[in-house]
Parts: sequence; C-alpha cells; structure tokens
Amino acid sequence: MNNFDSFNRKETEYGTFVIAQPKTTTGDKEPVRLEASIVERNEDEDMVGNWEPVIGEMVGARLGDVLSMDEAGSASLSRTDVVEAVTESDNTSTTTEWESEALVEFFASENILDVEGKEVTVLSALDDVESTDAPMINNWAATVDACANRIETAVEQVEKAKERLEERGSDQNRREIIEKNQQKANEYKQEIGALLDGRLPSDLPPEEHERFVDLREKYHTYENNVTAMENEITDATKTEQLGDVIEQLEHLQEVLSVKSNEMRELVVQKNTDITGVLDQLDALKNLVSTIGNTVPTETHMQEQSGDEFAEDLFGSETFQQTTEDAETLQTGGSLAEQATVAEEVN
Repeated sequence: MNNFDSFNRKETEYGTFVIAQPKTTTGDKEPVRLEASIVERNEDEDMVGNWEPVIGEMVGARLGDVLSMDEAGSASLSRTDVVEAVTESDNTSTTTEWESEALVEFFASENILDVEGKEVTVLSALDDVESTDAPMINNWAATVDACANRIETAVEQVEKAKERLEERGSDQNRREIIEKNQQKANEYKQEIGALLDGRLPSDLPPEEHERFVDLREKYHTYENNVTAMENEITDATKTEQLGDVIEQLEHLQEVLSVKSNEMRELVVQKNTDITGVLDQLDALKNLVSTIGNTVPTETHMQEQSGDEFAEDLFGSETFQQTTEDAETLQTGGSLAEQATVAEEVN
C-alpha cells in the first residue's frame, strides 16, 4: 500500500525539488521534500544514475543474506529492509523513516524500484532486455560495481592473510608455543577426566557440572590455539592456495567491471549480450572460502552438548558401562544383581 499519491516538481533558487504528497496529512504524515536530481543521470558517456550509490549500498550490504533472487533472476528485499537502507545511506538526504518511505515510492514512480505490498524488486530479470526499464539496468550496473568492491576488499584481506602466513612461517618460536598450548590442553583434559570419573557430564551434581563447564571452556581455548597455529605450519601449500584465490578474485573483478560498462551502454543501446552476468554473480556467491578452520569456543559450547563433548574427548566406551549399570539399577533386576552392580559402581 502506497503512502503518497503524487510527486510534484518545484523549481527554487536552490535547485529543483520534488514534493511527495501523502494520501493523508494527519499527525506526523506531512509532505516530504526530496531532491529531484537523485533520479537523474549524469550527462557523461557512462550514463550513471545518481541513485546508483543508494542501490549499491542497499544490495551490497545484503548479498547472500536477506536479498532473495527468484528463478527468473529478479532480486527483491522486504520494504522494511529497503526503507532502513535508504535511511542509513550516506547518499540520500532522508533522515527519518517517513522521508525514506517517500523516497522509495518516488523511486518506484520513476521505475527505479518496483514496490508491491511489502516486497520491493530491486533487480528485475534480464532475460528480456528489450522490456527491461533502463533504470533497472542501472541498478544491475550498481550491483555489479558493489560486487566488484566487495571483491576488492576480499583481495586485500586475503593478501594480508598471505603476508601473515609468510611471516609466521619463519618464526622459530612457533613450535614451542604450540607445545605449550598442547600441554595446557592436555592438563585440562586430565582434570576433566578426573572430575567425570566415568560419569557423563549430565550426571554431575550442580557444583561439579559448573566446574566441568569452566574446564571445558579452558580446554577449547588452548585446543583452538594449537589448531590455528598447526594449520599454518602443517599446510605447506597454504600460501600458494591463497595466491590462487587472489588471482581468481582479481579475474572476477575484471569480468564484473566489463559487465558493468556493458550495462551502462545498454541504457542507451540495448543490444549488448549481458546474459553471462548472472553466471558471474553465481560465481561470486560460490567463491566463498574459509582461510582458517578454527571454531570459536562459543560455537563449540553451543553446537555440542556436554555429554557429546565428553564422549568425543574420551571415547563413548568410557561411559557406556556406567550408563548400562545405571539403567540396570533403574529398571530393577534381582536384589542380588543390584547389590553386585552397586559394588562395581562404587
């Protein structure tokens, strides 16, 4: 449902503005003054839309997250996300949600966005270029530029990781550091084993279970230290792999730059083959790799129960007999059998 029913241009000594007139002017629902130039294009050969930075921010920050793309190749966001993005953007003059609502609907009136209820189409499908509105093609160009910028950032991060890896590879103290951390991890493992004494963590009384959780957190901390440092030492090809990743990212960045230019040309002459851009965007989504494989302590604690952790650490057979004995006592065998089991448990 639209909140505004007209957008009237008004010439002033300070420039051209658009007055967004709300359907109802009750309460704080007042008319909103918007800069008319935001829906215009530069008069250079690139035909860059003044709204493109807003689209780039909106889409770039949500790639692979809340931005959803259907089978036809159209991408949409919720109206709430779009209004939030416009409000937070450094490339608009809007500062309130109401003003941003006005700008979103102004964009829709200029075919820059397609607002349908609570969904906003930011990128329309490119399967029929002739029927695609020119502003939507600008949106695609802005999106490709946003992807290229993200790749540039990724390249910088990978290059830094590669440099750190090369520097650490020559550190003579690393093995000693690993051994110290491994020793601490082993010490906490022994303490955990002594505390459990054949019991599962779920069988511990509250005070002992609290001690178990504390020991487990410390164990994971030192275990992660060992894993992080061993990964860089034992994987001799890691530096070469990072170099390959950089090369792939830079190649994709070049391809996206070409596609961006083609799309801008398409705004004027819709005869450029751009069907490959969707494949390139798929490649971008697939080009996600983990440089290190350590797991934060919080993740360990959340994804694995105490019992599962203990069974992984010491082997499930350590607790199997105790569990069977407990089940025997609960289900009730003969008094003699119960007495025998009780003696074995004690």
